[in-house]
Amino acid sequence: MINFSAELYRAITLLAQSTPEWVHSFADFGTDAGVSVFAALLAWNGRHSRVPLGTARGQAGRSSEGRATSTGGALVGVLKG
Repeated sequence: MINFSAELYRAITLLAQSTPEWVHSFADFGTDAGVSVFAALLAWNGRHSRVPLGTARGQAGRSSEGRATSTGGALVGVLKG
């Protein structure tokens, strides 16, 4: 298994070295853009998923004493909802 893995790695690196410079630039830009889009979507999702306590979704993960319950408890609360 180690030999196959090493041969595959060598083949991939040789292929990468043989590509033109514009491919390297495009891959670099695509990687940076992908990370930036992911961070923006993560921030957007965090901003828009906040629900004030007191709504049905905000209380689904709370027990009757007001303590947070497990994820399974929150799911059951939402399904019973």
